[in-house]
Amino acid sequence: MAMDQNPFKNTDAWRRHPLLNNTWKHGAPGFFIGLAAFSAFYAYDKATSRKTAKH
Repeated sequence: MAMDQNPFKNTDAWRRHPLLNNTWKHGAPGFFIGLAAFSAFYAYDKATSRKTAKH
């Protein structure tokens, strides 16, 4: 058996899989877009709403 025919060369290939790496970077896709949209909505709502609370 030659050295380039190692049957165990891909044993740890799963450790380099894209879904397992950069989990903190891609842990919550769309979170920051949703946060920005909610913040814009909240700011608009606060700016345009009238205070109708009765004391």
